Amino acid sequence: MQRTSVSRRFSGHGPRPDHNVTKQREAQERLEYWQSLSLTRQLEILENRPGKSTRQRERLEQRLNNTPDTVFLDTVDVEDSSTGVRIKAKDRRAAERSRKNKTYAD
Repeated sequence: MQRTSVSRRFSGHGPRPDHNVTKQREAQERLEYWQSLSLTRQLEILENRPGKSTRQRERLEQRLNNTPDTVFLDTVDVEDSSTGVRIKAKDRRAAERSRKNKTYAD
């Protein structure tokens, strides 16, 4: 059976020069499609796929089970009310943890 697609034919010697670009573009399209699916849909597709895919299935199930009801944005900076300086979220959380630990110690 002869291929109908002539876009992959290369008559020269050695590797085809634009083959890497084609493969990368196709891989990017597959990745964008996969990421556009919901977690439950990804899991359904994995169950119908031949082969085990155990690690990927475990990761998806873990993400489904551990998805919080509320979403917290870690990238938001918060202004410190006492100094008026913007602090990073990781520093704010550390301060909250230290205050929580002080209340438990009392």
